[in-house]
Amino acid sequence: MRNKAEQIKNKIKCYIPDRIWQIMRIVFNPKKPKTKLRVEIHVVDHCNLNCRGCDNFSCIAKPSFLDIDEYKRDLVRLREVFNNDVEWITLIGGEPLLNKKITSYCHIARELFPDALIRIITNGTLLLDKNDSFWKSLKTDDVLLYVTKYPIDFDYDKAKALAEKNEVKFRYAFESGDVLKTMYMTPIDLKGSQNPKISYKLCGKGNKCITLKDGKLYTCEAIPNFFTFNNYFGTDIKVCDEDGIDIYACDDSKAIMKHLASAVPACRYCDNKHYRSGIDWGVTERKITEWILTQE
Repeated sequence: MRNKAEQIKNKIKCYIPDRIWQIMRIVFNPKKPKTKLRVEIHVVDHCNLNCRGCDNFSCIAKPSFLDIDEYKRDLVRLREVFNNDVEWITLIGGEPLLNKKITSYCHIARELFPDALIRIITNGTLLLDKNDSFWKSLKTDDVLLYVTKYPIDFDYDKAKALAEKNEVKFRYAFESGDVLKTMYMTPIDLKGSQNPKISYKLCGKGNKCITLKDGKLYTCEAIPNFFTFNNYFGTDIKVCDEDGIDIYACDDSKAIMKHLASAVPACRYCDNKHYRSGIDWGVTERKITEWILTQE
């Protein structure tokens, strides 16, 4: 039912200008503290598709995998703080299937959060190469493959059929399976001159794409990954302690949720007033203009 509603929402969104959609989001879906945590965890920084203007900066990231001991330690701490109030755990990247230990990450999450939705957001292109133990593990741990369909030469129907054969849940992400991936752009303001509160209100990811990294929770995935952009382009986007909340320093889940539902200093780097969607997918040229606005 939720998947059907998501498909309808995305089809409607195609006909609504970006600015009107942002206003509707502010009016009808204000960022209130959530009662249950939905968290994303990047188990790998790099990717095998190299999408132009990737908002996770995966196409310019150095190959890097999340230390599994650190991952388990942070999930144990989440369990201590949130108990059963963790609704989703999403393993993401980069391309998470590049991480050869991906099933171990899933198993740890399932052991600690038996009632949560455990899902992998993937481009799906590595699924046809996976062995029986991979499929058996995902089935045993009740993991959902949340697959984004890209306009590339890959047989997604074959991958879906393989998942179904192995009794592993498979769902197309964001859109229905007959609609191909398009891109969007939230321009980066290198000067950090945006009003953080306004930027946050207009943002479609704040308090939605909550990300756990290095023992901290962030309201979106861009903030803890700005370091990748800085490293590649030599920029100086500043991320401070106030931009995330340390799960080892705070025992109050409600206080954490309140922080995640609020603007932070780093929001000043996201120019949500010039957000654009419906951009044709393409391969990156690794130019900074894929992420910033240029003067005409």
